[in-house]
Amino acid sequence: MQFTDDFRKANVVEGGDVRNHPVHSSWEPPHDGLFKINTDAVLSEKDKASGLRVVISDNKGRVMAFLCRNVGGYYEPCIAEAMAIRRGFRLAMESGLVPVVLESDALEVVNLLQSKIVPNSELGVIIHDISDIVDNSFLCSFHFVHRLANKVAHGLTKLALAHRGEFVWLEDCPLSVEGVLGDISSFL
Repeated sequence: MQFTDDFRKANVVEGGDVRNHPVHSSWEPPHDGLFKINTDAVLSEKDKASGLRVVISDNKGRVMAFLCRNVGGYYEPCIAEAMAIRRGFRLAMESGLVPVVLESDALEVVNLLQSKIVPNSELGVIIHDISDIVDNSFLCSFHFVHRLANKVAHGLTKLALAHRGEFVWLEDCPLSVEGVLGDISSFL
C-alpha cells in the first residue's frame, strides 16, 4: 500500500492527476538533431535507498548514454524523480548530447518544470537547479509520459539499487544492461 501512496503523491497535481492527462504508451524517438533523456527513480524503503536511472537516446533509438546511481538515502518519490531529471540534464551537458527532450513519468515534477513555478521546499531547490542548467545551457522541452512509455529507464530498476555509487556508460553498456534493454527497436 505504501508504494501506491508514494506513486499517487509523486504524480498528483492540483486540479487532477495522471489519469486526466493523455497517456503515451510507447517510446518515440526525438526529432532529427535532438536527443531524448528518459529518467526514472526507484525507492527501497526496506534498504533505505533511492536509485536513479538515466537513458539518453538519439533520433534512431540508439542508447548514447546510460547512468545508474544509488544515492544511498531514502527520499520522497518526487524528490528522487527530480534528482534523476537533474542528473540526466547534467549527463547530457557533460557528454555533449544536446539539445534534448526530457521524458519522465513524474507528473508533478514535469508540471513544475513546464510552469517554471519553484516551490519553497526541498523539491523547489532541485527544480531551481534544473531550471538553471536548462536556462544557461541548451534548449529543451519537458514531457510527461506514462510508465509504459518510459520502460527503458524503468526496466533498469534493480540495477540502480544493486550497486553503490554511480555508473555511466557512453555509447556502450555492460552485458547486464543489454539484457534489460534487449533490442532497443522493441521500444520504438
